Amino acid sequence: MTPNTLITHQHAREIMGSNYFGVEEWQRLCGLKSTSHVMSNIPNITWGADVLAGSCPFYPSWLRQRISDTHFLFLGLDTLDGVGPLTITALEQMHRSPTTEEPVLNSGGPKPWYQKHPFANYESLKLRWYLLLKDPVPDSAGKFREVQSSLLPHEYRVPFAIEEAAKDFLFALKQTAAPWYQRLFPRSFAYVRCRDVISDGSQPLVGLLTSGLVISSVYSGLDSCGIGASRRLHRIT
Repeated sequence: MTPNTLITHQHAREIMGSNYFGVEEWQRLCGLKSTSHVMSNIPNITWGADVLAGSCPFYPSWLRQRISDTHFLFLGLDTLDGVGPLTITALEQMHRSPTTEEPVLNSGGPKPWYQKHPFANYESLKLRWYLLLKDPVPDSAGKFREVQSSLLPHEYRVPFAIEEAAKDFLFALKQTAAPWYQRLFPRSFAYVRCRDVISDGSQPLVGLLTSGLVISSVYSGLDSCGIGASRRLHRIT
């Protein structure tokens, strides 16, 4: 495969399988309208087939894990009709029914603690594609923040909380076979440390638990949480 060449959305869908969330999923599951500005501004996918179908750098080669197995590729929208900019608080409003298995944010009340913080009500998705590791980085739990970050290959960075929450939310929303809370984070820990910094010096944690998508926080010291990984954008030729 030729590296870093432009890949069509259909080709990416074929490679990623169920780990893909594109325009069709936004329309079918989230109400994206055909008249939306997004439809005429859909960005290219900047990772080639060599990346998407290549070996996952977080697992030993003998496991034969490919990025298409371990990552989730999704189209981020900067805004959605009837919702506005896609922030964490906007995700909370999208699916709130307690009688369904749709992923919701377990805010713990009508005024969750994070609503007053910019990472939740100001930082939003961009109109671009995201490629995130589905699980926490292997062997990253129980380590200091700086050590966790050092586990990421140079092609990756620590994701923002909105990116991690959107990944969990959209992945779970698409699945039908198993209870949505069992589809990510199969290990004993469920929270992922993100790169945002809250005013008190702590960092957001995003977790997919039986009660829904949970937003918590942690300081820089040792903790049982792992760390997330977001693939940096590739320059295409």
